[in-house]
Amino acid sequence: MVLIAIGELLKTKREVKTDLGNLILIIGFVIFFLSYPVWASGDKQDKNRINNTKKSKKIHDIGKIEVSAKGNRQGVSLTPSENIIDLNKFEITGTAQNITDIVTKLPVFDFRGKTDLVPDDDTVYMRGFSSKRFSTSIDGMTIRKTGGRKSSHIVDYALLPPWMFESIEVKPGPHFAAYPGKSIGGVLNLISKTPEKYESLKPDINFGVSYGSYNTLNNNMNLSCGAGNFIYDFGYQKYHTDGYLRHTKADIDMFFSRIGYILPSDGYITLSVSYTDADRETTVYNDPD
Repeated sequence: MVLIAIGELLKTKREVKTDLGNLILIIGFVIFFLSYPVWASGDKQDKNRINNTKKSKKIHDIGKIEVSAKGNRQGVSLTPSENIIDLNKFEITGTAQNITDIVTKLPVFDFRGKTDLVPDDDTVYMRGFSSKRFSTSIDGMTIRKTGGRKSSHIVDYALLPPWMFESIEVKPGPHFAAYPGKSIGGVLNLISKTPEKYESLKPDINFGVSYGSYNTLNNNMNLSCGAGNFIYDFGYQKYHTDGYLRHTKADIDMFFSRIGYILPSDGYITLSVSYTDADRETTVYNDPD
């Protein structure tokens, strides 16, 4: 009896395994037939993609294309990684008091001062970054500080009149190893005027006078001359405005002088000195008395 029971049990296990194997086989056939249209569609799409790729490699002659639209602003040369502003060709309404009046005309810069009539420190943002997060330099040398609070690297743009420079380089992006790590927004590099030889002692003198609303007066005078390879420059700027906000009157006097020597190899050595006397009122003056 025991042997018969064991035989029946083994028979039962074999039947269960056989039934289970048949069930798995049936499920496999069902999945195959249901997914076959999808595979066929995928193969068809792959074939169409290959055919389209072969067709796209054909060269089609579309004829001559002419661009009649005007270029960028005169004096500005744009490239994907750099903007070069030629100050001798740059056109601006009125007389620029400082470089802020020029660079804020570019989309990469914006002005965030209290009033554009009163030049102040830390009023220019490059790509959304303040002057603590982008570098301003002169001839590749970073300006560490020209004004503002004691521990900050803040540039007072009122001290940088345009007639001191011949061009401005705008280098967006934090990928310039020659500048400090704070240059996350990029670099604003000011190129000073290149000294030129003078055939005579007659100086070149330029005057600029402008008057605007709110009693805004901007006077500029710069003089350049030389004797042989020796050169010298002198500049003076007087800026005054009553401001269109309360307590925004400003008086700024700026002096600039440079002497230098032009080397035989077309290089040069210069020494520049500047002095500024700026009196700017606070926009809001709270007097408890």
